[in-house]
Amino acid sequence: MLTLDLGVHLWIVWAVIAGCLIAAELLTLNFSLLMLSAGAGAAAVASALGVGLGWQIAVAAAVSILLLTTLRPLLVRRSTRATPDTASNVEALIGASAWVTTEVGPRSGQVTLSGETWSARTDDPHPIPADRAVRVLAIMGATAIVTDPSAGAPG
Repeated sequence: MLTLDLGVHLWIVWAVIAGCLIAAELLTLNFSLLMLSAGAGAAAVASALGVGLGWQIAVAAAVSILLLTTLRPLLVRRSTRATPDTASNVEALIGASAWVTTEVGPRSGQVTLSGETWSARTDDPHPIPADRAVRVLAIMGATAIVTDPSAGAPG
C-alpha cells in the first residue's frame, strides 16, 4: 500500500497556497493577498527547515499580520498618492478647440471635436458661421455647447 507522508512535502503545499494568493492578488490589486502570500511563503521556508506544523501556522500568521499592519499601508499610500487627477472622457473636452462644420446657432449645428462630428449649439443668440474655430464651454449629453473666441468673452 502506498502512503504519502504529507509532513515531508508540506512546504510544497505552503508554496502552492502562496502562488494561488499571488494569482488572486493580481485580480484585486489591494495588497492584502500579497501579504498573506508572503506569510505562506515564510511558512514554506519554515516547513522546509523541518519546523512542526503548529509553528508553520504561527510563522504564517505572524508574518502576514506584520506585513498587513506595516508594509501594506505604505504600499497603498504610495500607489494612490502618485495618481494625479486627470480629466478624461467628457471632462477632457471642456475648453478644447473645435471646428464648425455646419452653422451653429442656439438650437442646432455641428462641429468637429477631437476628430469626431458632434451636435453643437451656442448660448449666444448670434449664430457662428461654418469654417470657424470655436471653444467648447460644456457638453450636454451628446451636444457640445460652444462659443466663438473671436467674439469676445461670453457675457
